[in-house]
Amino acid sequence: STCLFHKKLRQGLDLFEKQLPVKTLQGQAGVGGAPSLKAPEEATAAAGGDGEAAALVPGGSGVREEKLRQYEALKNQFVLLALERGAWGLLQKLLRTLNEHDPKPLAFETVCQLVSKSAYYGHFLLNQSLQMIWKYEKEGKVVNLDYGTAHTLIANTSGNRSIHKDKKKAIAEWVWEKMQPVSSTTPPPIFYGMLNFHSQGGDIGKCFDVLAQLDAHHPGKADPYQMQILSSLLSGAKFSVPHDNPDRYTDCVAVLDRNFDELLRRSEAGAEGGEGGEGHQHGVTVSCINAMIAACGKAKELGRAFETFESFGELGIAPNVHSYTLLMDICLTNRRYDAVFKMSEEIENSKLEYTPRSIEILIHAAMRVRDVYLINDFLALSDRHGLPVTENLLKQVNNFIARYRERTDEEEGEELDQIMTMIQSRNQ
Repeated sequence: STCLFHKKLRQGLDLFEKQLPVKTLQGQAGVGGAPSLKAPEEATAAAGGDGEAAALVPGGSGVREEKLRQYEALKNQFVLLALERGAWGLLQKLLRTLNEHDPKPLAFETVCQLVSKSAYYGHFLLNQSLQMIWKYEKEGKVVNLDYGTAHTLIANTSGNRSIHKDKKKAIAEWVWEKMQPVSSTTPPPIFYGMLNFHSQGGDIGKCFDVLAQLDAHHPGKADPYQMQILSSLLSGAKFSVPHDNPDRYTDCVAVLDRNFDELLRRSEAGAEGGEGGEGHQHGVTVSCINAMIAACGKAKELGRAFETFESFGELGIAPNVHSYTLLMDICLTNRRYDAVFKMSEEIENSKLEYTPRSIEILIHAAMRVRDVYLINDFLALSDRHGLPVTENLLKQVNNFIARYRERTDEEEGEELDQIMTMIQSRNQ
């Protein structure tokens, strides 16, 4: 069991710390000195001659070197065992002991495992393990990050309170540098991770830079619902203030105007830079505008959301299905159900593909206007496009139709029963 393994590992570490390092290193420590991992030649000179240090270990320097090799192997094996079983407390204790008595670092492969595991679990040892890997990198070791480790490093660093914000920035920049040059093979979660990191740091310019690169390499794939931190930042809303407090939205208009001016400035800079130049990389793309539309929704600014949507034509950028979906979402919140259905027609006319969120908004709008047949039409629309409908939404529809069925006559009730049967078949 895990508990038994941890107990045995703790016993092994106690023996390792109390006995093996002392017996192995006593020939290099000098009389009364603390254990030290000097090279055998340095230890011999420090002891006062060619033969004195070797005499402290039976068998001479050859035995001592073998003991050192055993010690190094055991040291790295204990770290890997603790990582494998998630014995973080024991691992922290071991690393603290090694830092005090052992100037020789862990093996490069062990450090790589330590970085990967601590990044995945978001552990407080992440900062220490990165310091080790950076030291190896300065010595000329080539460090390559896989996409999974890169994403967990970015995602778990931003919320790790044991790491100072300046160090968080250094880690994020290091990971982003390792990902360069980004391409279509770079998965979107890497971009989202950097986007959330810069959003938490309040750097709107870099957020737009990441969005521009995301659109360049994954056109149409940037989901604005994955950018909640950024849209909150752009909105200017004070989310620490309760909903019913008017002070929550007092700064929204000024902040939205300032951020939209930044978009216009970037658009001009992008046009001057040309499509293939630096300006294109720092320009405005559809996801930048989508983020502003989402921000208008969080700021309760329906009018500004439509104004921002109209800027697509002014900037010469075509809206995508996420643009319409965001506007539909805001209209649903503001009870503009006619506008929701109008946006659906625009999606059809633009020959864009619906998203599951688009269908969900349409079904909710149909329930708000109490139109059962419209609900059925939108469910059929989701089937035609092969889009999943959540089980929770289907239950809401079922309950709505059941209540509606109680207030209808027999002829209409038969039609409703057919619709409910179709919904139940979707559930299955």
